[in-house]
Amino acid sequence: MSYISVYSPILPILICLAQWKKLNRELKILFFLLSLGFITDFLSLLHILNARYLPYLAHFYVVSEFILVMMIITLWQTSKKMMIAINSIIIAYVIFWIIAKLFFEPINRPYSLTGSISHVIVTLAAGYSLFIVFEQHSNALVKDFRFWILISFIVYFAGALLPVALGEILYNYSSAVLHMGWSITWTLTIVSSILFSIGLLCHRMQVKY
Repeated sequence: MSYISVYSPILPILICLAQWKKLNRELKILFFLLSLGFITDFLSLLHILNARYLPYLAHFYVVSEFILVMMIITLWQTSKKMMIAINSIIIAYVIFWIIAKLFFEPINRPYSLTGSISHVIVTLAAGYSLFIVFEQHSNALVKDFRFWILISFIVYFAGALLPVALGEILYNYSSAVLHMGWSITWTLTIVSSILFSIGLLCHRMQVKY
């Protein structure tokens, strides 16, 4: 399953490339998010296969992922005050992340605290944005690409919250338990890649070529 998970973002990445000139700003950000995730997971898998675990890759990906996802969500806000609030949250989280790495969550250990906080924030922000999309559609909601992308964010970040929060415990436990935690994340990555692909295809059908 790890191999399927690592390569699953290739499908939405290819869909992005196929309609690159027609992509709006948030979908181009999504492309970079997916590409960064694919590169990080691929390098991590290579190190694991060589009996090496380099958690610093995941640490830097967590903060990059948070920034990119929240940038996408910011662009879908209808209230200027909410846009400012989300941008302030991004800045505050980055400052917190730097402090955590310097003092109490080193990059050679799991990212349980900073990771779980980012997952909670993204889940809440995506859920709030989903209500905005609901209000803008009386019907044909499933044809809006934002619906599928926000659902993907919620599924992944809410679903992976527990494995991330327990990362330190799983890391110090048996390899079988650690593998179980990874399996949950791998499954969620595959599902989210499928949802991203559906959203991107919806966008492709909405755009007139």
